[in-house]
Amino acid sequence: MAITRQDETDLLTALHDGVLEDAPWATFLRRLRGRLRADDARLRIARPAAPDLVALEFFAPAGHGTPAPVPAIAPFPAALARLRPNRVYGEEEIPADTAAYRRILRVVDDAGASAWLDVTRAQGAFSAADSAMLSQLGAHLAIALRTFVALTRARAGEAAAARGLERLGTGWVMLDRRGHVLGWSAQAERLLHAVNPGWRGHDGAMRLGRAMDAAIARGGHHAIRLRADPPVDAMLAPVADAAGAVITGAAVLIQVRGAPESGPAKPLADLLGVPLFEARLAARLAAGDSIAEGAEALGLTIETARNYSKRLYARTGTRGQADLVRAVLESGAPLA
Repeated sequence: MAITRQDETDLLTALHDGVLEDAPWATFLRRLRGRLRADDARLRIARPAAPDLVALEFFAPAGHGTPAPVPAIAPFPAALARLRPNRVYGEEEIPADTAAYRRILRVVDDAGASAWLDVTRAQGAFSAADSAMLSQLGAHLAIALRTFVALTRARAGEAAAARGLERLGTGWVMLDRRGHVLGWSAQAERLLHAVNPGWRGHDGAMRLGRAMDAAIARGGHHAIRLRADPPVDAMLAPVADAAGAVITGAAVLIQVRGAPESGPAKPLADLLGVPLFEARLAARLAAGDSIAEGAEALGLTIETARNYSKRLYARTGTRGQADLVRAVLESGAPLA
């Protein structure tokens, strides 16, 4: 059973598009199950081999109901880790399995991640043609695996960057050259909603007033105050590709809070090399408290807080409260 022109439309497009589905590969797996007259079709993806491997398991529920919204995280069948890549295995080669009839194809990427395409039937053996078709899917499955791994890494990096920006009170919005919104962070949405609940129009364009419209139309770098109290500022700058060609515009929205939060005391203690009880006072001072206010918040006497502050200045090499606050805010603690 070779891959037909219809399979290219039904199966291959669904395989390559599947990484972008809300329930990844549900369409592909449902179509593959029908094409092979299988009772179940699953796709497992795991990182390089480790004794305690668990795999992301993607599947299409029986029938035509709503697909599972997220992949299941399943204990990894140890027998699958021993299968060689780019070969279709049958049930007789997979010990300790309950399925009556089964075919599995494994592929790997350059970083060592693996994907296993697994189809089963309760009755009726798979044919050689079925195995041949699965084998032909291998090259496309390998591409889908590489795409999934790259996208997963990119999303992890984006999540880490977004968390850091949120700690600094900053969000981002991507705009095309006409001012239509291409994407935004959760923090930006919160800030913009406070400025104007209808910040994104029905046509997708940003709706934040004439100053913003004019800045978008002019292009280049601009700073605009969107709200005075509490202040919310927008910094606009074009975004260029690696060759320097401008591809879109970006609005980075910043909520001005007087000073970023100092972060949890434990990371601050580690970074400044001070005891935890002194770091708690440093965090309060960096948040804008006076020594008296910090003492009250931490349940200290003013004299004890003053002693702590003097030891903080000595340990950090700072010259007074303002210098200590600068040291706190220039550390990585606000990102914790």
